[in-house]
Formats: sequence, C-alpha cells, structure tokens
Amino acid sequence: MVWFEHASTWVPANRGLWHWWWGNTQHSSDHLNENADVVVKDMNGMMEDNGVKVEYILVMMKDMNGMLEDNGVKVEYILVMMKDMNRLLEDNGVKVEYILVMMKDMNGMLEDNGVKVEYILVMMKAMGVAVEDIDFKMTNRKQWKEDTVDPLNTDLPSYKTFNLRISAYMGIVL
Repeated sequence: MVWFEHASTWVPANRGLWHWWWGNTQHSSDHLNENADVVVKDMNGMMEDNGVKVEYILVMMKDMNGMLEDNGVKVEYILVMMKDMNRLLEDNGVKVEYILVMMKDMNGMLEDNGVKVEYILVMMKAMGVAVEDIDFKMTNRKQWKEDTVDPLNTDLPSYKTFNLRISAYMGIVL
C-alpha cells in the first residue's frame, strides 16, 4: 500500500502492512489469534454500519493488534477503543479533534498496561503523521485529561499540522 511506504524504517517498502502483520502473528498462540479474529469481525460490523470503507482501518488496526500482543496487552483493549471510535463516527464523518482525543486516551491505556509511549509513535507513523511535529513528552496523566476535555484547546505545539495530516489520511478512509 503506497501510502505506507514512507514508514520504511519499520515496514519494508515492498511489503504492505497486511503482510507485515500477518507474518508477525503467525507465531501467536491460537487463543490470541481467536481474540484478534473476534476484534476484527466486530470492527468490520461497526465500520460498515457507519458507511466507512473497512479495509483501510482494518489494516491499521491489525498492525496495532500485533504490536500490542507482542507487548502483553490484552486484545480486548483494541475492542474497547474501537467501540468508542464507533460512537464518534456515528455521523458518517470523522471529526479530527476526536481522533486526537482517541489517541490520547489510548496512550493512557497503554501506559496503564506497561507499554512504552513509543508504540504510539509507530502507529502514528503508519497513519502518515509527522511525529516530529508533535510533542509527546506530555505524559502527565492530568494534562492528558485536561486536553481530552476540550481538544480544541490542546497544548500540542503543532496542532494545525497534526490536524491537516490526519485529515489527509482520513480522506482515504472515508
């Protein structure tokens, strides 16, 4: 998938994320694979209900699924996040500020499970976000919550850049 090729530091340009994820989950236990299948099926239903093309989001989320499993985070957390995203997408349109909120909420969720914040950077690189434009040193949980209350008043230094890049990515999805 061409729009992922820029992330060549972790995904070879001649391989799509689907193939990368598939190759990295073949060694997982049957139990983990079953959980992943359930999550994907549930996501598929939610996205279709909202008129969103499923394949792009599934590719991204399957990749995340593999990374999270490798770090001992239960697959159910992906399902929880996607149910929340489903609510935000219910108007058949993605509001960029909600994507930012979702990212921050997930960051806190990962920290609670002992996963380092760097994995968020990996995910965002896959989404085409220029991570160097975003200050990820805001790890104070109180600050995350304050920003989540009103994402338009975020303290991120390059919010406009983040906004535009996420908009460009989501234009492929919708």
